[in-house]
Amino acid sequence: MGPLADPHAAQGALWVVDPLAHEQDAVAKVQLEWADLEPGEVEFHPLGVEVYHDEEGDDDVRLFVVNHRAKLSTIEVFALLATSSSSIARRAKHLFTLSHPSFTGAPNSIAPLSRTSFLLSHDHHYTRRTSNPFGKLANFVETVNALPYGRVDFVSFDEPNGDDDEGAVVRTSTTVASGISFANGLALSPAKDTLVVASTTRRELLFYDVTLAASSSSPPTLALRRTVSVPMLVDNLSLLPSPSGGLTVVAAGHPSYPALLSAAYGLNLRLRLPGPLREWAHTLGHREWEEWDVSWRNDEQRGMSWAVVVRDPGPEAAKEANEGPAQEWETVYQSNGRIAEGGFGGSTTAVAGTSEVEGKKRAWMVVAGLYEEGVRIVRE
Repeated sequence: MGPLADPHAAQGALWVVDPLAHEQDAVAKVQLEWADLEPGEVEFHPLGVEVYHDEEGDDDVRLFVVNHRAKLSTIEVFALLATSSSSIARRAKHLFTLSHPSFTGAPNSIAPLSRTSFLLSHDHHYTRRTSNPFGKLANFVETVNALPYGRVDFVSFDEPNGDDDEGAVVRTSTTVASGISFANGLALSPAKDTLVVASTTRRELLFYDVTLAASSSSPPTLALRRTVSVPMLVDNLSLLPSPSGGLTVVAAGHPSYPALLSAAYGLNLRLRLPGPLREWAHTLGHREWEEWDVSWRNDEQRGMSWAVVVRDPGPEAAKEANEGPAQEWETVYQSNGRIAEGGFGGSTTAVAGTSEVEGKKRAWMVVAGLYEEGVRIVRE
């Protein structure tokens, strides 16, 4: 949200993380090859990032990036290429920019369907980019009241001919899912038959059955099948490989809104009952109410973190199931975010997996924090 409030903030960057490497070799900055970027002709404030592996081969990797520029939001398309400097070093060659009137809202997360089409979440109708005080107030009201003004759009485009950046044209931009409160992270199943949408302010994951159209340039049909409540303001989503079938969704988010506000705005917050109510609690013998006192200092913490996994059997298995599981989510990472205790706060994204090292499989997780420097790597 920062670039929408301060569109001329410092330029962003992209990074590659190897969760099993030694600390000094675990992170590499992506080398951006974009002629307009160096002289400052464009702003680069990446938010949603996703890769698409072309079916013709692993060497053809396309990178889609949601970019919040100063005056409008765009989709930047790169070719992601390996370099010889290290095993994780990458360079991203800018191919073209996509812009469309429908991007003027608040594009957030992107899920590619093909080389020339994708699903795009819009978290708000009213954004902080506007200079109109009413617009900023409307954005605040939309957020705190969990108003269902978010949506998911289907976008298809024609690639440019040759090196002509201006030749990239959005052909279709149509809404395929609406009425979502703060539509945030997206996770598309490998079979492209299920889309999971994070509804931040409702603390929910929405599972949609996806029916693809005959043509990749035509919008798919989405039908809401399942809603799962989670214990935090859910942010971004990722998929954990599931050899047994179905989906395992990793969802990260913010369990405490006051703690997040404290970190975001440099506030010292304290919540306790007013004096008369504390006396009333004492009279009734409710000592826990009388002593209830919670505080957040911005110099002591950077928000709290919580990541959970939610398992989904898939569309066909769900039809055969008579009743859902008693526990729909399972905690995989938590932190109070307190600096003195080595906490890691403001979790926005959690990515997990297993990798084979010296013949042994090792599990790992990478967590990104909204106001943290670097990432937290957790290994088995």
